[in-house]
Amino acid sequence: MPVRRAKKDFNEADMYKPVKDFFTGLGYAVNAEVLGIDICLRKDGVLTVIELKKSLNMTLLCQAVDRQSVTSQVYVAVPRPRHPHSRENELARRIVKRLGLGLIYVKMDSALKGVEIAHFPPAEVKTASKKRRERVVKEIEGRTVDVNTGGQTKKPIATAYRERAVKTACALEKGGALTVRELRGEYDCDPSVSYILRNNHYGWFERVSVEGRNIRYGLSAKGIEMLLDESAGGDFMELIKVYREEILD
Repeated sequence: MPVRRAKKDFNEADMYKPVKDFFTGLGYAVNAEVLGIDICLRKDGVLTVIELKKSLNMTLLCQAVDRQSVTSQVYVAVPRPRHPHSRENELARRIVKRLGLGLIYVKMDSALKGVEIAHFPPAEVKTASKKRRERVVKEIEGRTVDVNTGGQTKKPIATAYRERAVKTACALEKGGALTVRELRGEYDCDPSVSYILRNNHYGWFERVSVEGRNIRYGLSAKGIEMLLDESAGGDFMELIKVYREEILD
């Protein structure tokens, strides 16, 4: 049975900032929306993940148990209940503990929106998959700017791949028609830039000219729109700004 939450006029994404601020203050590197995981934390080589939900329900518990295949350090984060010591909440806490999960209460009923750790850390559950963990770590290490919000819905995620594509678009905006070699050498684009241009997943690029093996790429109309029109690139304008400044430097 779901644990009652403190108030209704918020969503899961509103819980992200208090949780991020709390763990950032403890020295953790924080990334949001990593391969479906709401929040990833890293410190001293340890990967910790957090799943956010507006109530402590079966969906959240199933997600959290699935995350134990990535790391044993898994927390569930829910709004602080109105009656934390009620029989219902005590039973929910026991279930969370029995599953080897940690529990975080987010004070959504407070103007300060703080965080409190509910008395027990995650247990060392031996179910983590090295391959799955490496995928998550690789995605984190491929990102340079955290512009996502944990728990966000109906909004594109700034993945490592999308970041590289945005940087490529910013380089072409600055340099005009460029070859892969020029993008790598003069603009420090990722070694995968050749694949990004050929794959053209977002439709931002086009071939401008072909001279033997030298293919020059430029921005398509869609790519120009993404960079200049906030209605098209608005979800990533912060990311675009970062790469424009980096390339101009």
